[in-house]
Amino acid sequence: MTRSVEGSTNEVLTAEPRHKLMLAEIAELLKPIDPSIGYHDWIRVLMAVHHETSGNAGGLELADEWSRGGHTRDFVRDGGRLETAAPESKYMGRADVTKHWDSFDTERSNIVSAAWLKKFSAEQAESRGHSLEGRRRFAVVPDHQFVERNPLVWHIKGVLPKAELAVVYGPSGSGKSFLAFDMISAIATGATWHGCKTTKGRAVFVLAEGSTGFRNRLMAYAMMHAGNFPGVRIVDSAPNLLGEQDHVLLAKEIEISGGADLIIIDTLAASSPGADENAAKDMGRVIEHCKRLHKSTGATVLLVHHSGKDESKGARGWSGLRAAVDAEIEVNRTGDYRTASVTKLKDGEDGAKFAFKLVPIEICIDADGDPVISCVLEYLAVAPPGTTKAPRPGTIERTLLDAIRGDLSIDGRISISSVIETVEGLLPQPEGRDTRKQHLSRALRALAAKGLIAIEGEKCRCQ
Repeated sequence: MTRSVEGSTNEVLTAEPRHKLMLAEIAELLKPIDPSIGYHDWIRVLMAVHHETSGNAGGLELADEWSRGGHTRDFVRDGGRLETAAPESKYMGRADVTKHWDSFDTERSNIVSAAWLKKFSAEQAESRGHSLEGRRRFAVVPDHQFVERNPLVWHIKGVLPKAELAVVYGPSGSGKSFLAFDMISAIATGATWHGCKTTKGRAVFVLAEGSTGFRNRLMAYAMMHAGNFPGVRIVDSAPNLLGEQDHVLLAKEIEISGGADLIIIDTLAASSPGADENAAKDMGRVIEHCKRLHKSTGATVLLVHHSGKDESKGARGWSGLRAAVDAEIEVNRTGDYRTASVTKLKDGEDGAKFAFKLVPIEICIDADGDPVISCVLEYLAVAPPGTTKAPRPGTIERTLLDAIRGDLSIDGRISISSVIETVEGLLPQPEGRDTRKQHLSRALRALAAKGLIAIEGEKCRCQ
């Protein structure tokens, strides 16, 4: 049942569902929107306000008050003849707004809701050179005010910031999906993760593949936590992030379900069918849609992705992915031992490393009497020595490792620039742009992530 909205504009408009916005929130979203916009968009704004207020009197009052500030609007009389109101009489009166308001149906399938209104409000604010908070877009501020702005905040301190976009990647079988589930479970419950503080938040996991395996992971989690699930909400359908609609629909459903602070999409490849992973055009569009999902929901979007054939080159496909994300976590496996390394942290210090292994757990017996097995993570303080195999001969990593081993100083360390210069001379000169140093730098970081070398300032040494 709809509540009364007379009195404070901060009163919640409906008793249920809980996702409905308050009048004050809607009023803030309407501020950047000029009511003199085109007729189609004007109608959509009214529809959004109607939906979010369940069509009650308070919503109508707000829609009427906002519309009153317009200047001119084209409209069609009942006879079908197109007329244009005079510039000073854009607002056609309360009766006109009420007529449209009463025609909206909150139960129909193509509802215009908060997700669209937030996005449209942000677009209008940007086009008018203002933020939603009313600041000028290019406002100049003194340094002491700049440093007082919001500091870096975390989902997992030192690992996953509250930002726009992040990625966890690794080869098949490395345990990256298990790691992602472990991270989101810690965030959903507010539990520490590998000794790191977390900020409890609303968590949504988008299963683009492997729904049965995820079900088993949830059951294994419950068995290890006295029968309790972590409180993660699940989307068991793969969106097409290459297309123009699915990210909008996904944002809408997440908002309806109660919103999110973190959205994990597993995997990027399964969520972008038909996309050329090596093409900037395709992957740039996918990344842009992920960023729009963030803007619509306010949630950090964490993508689970695969490594390329050459693991030293990072995540598979378009190199621009690394530049686009705020945080990057690489997962490697050697035998039963796995390592998660923070290889990029845009506004923080990267390099953190976490070792773990997957421990099998029997969750049930199937219809044939066979055990159903899933896994839970067991944290390790340090990956056991000798578990990381040296890279294959002939690879860039192996050539670097051999160079480090063969040219050590008395203290066992060697200059990184010296190693790179030595190995660069062993590689063939490319025909186009010379990217040998970049490849060698990435390979050096990969050796460090695997625990084969340690980087200490401008020098490195074997582990």
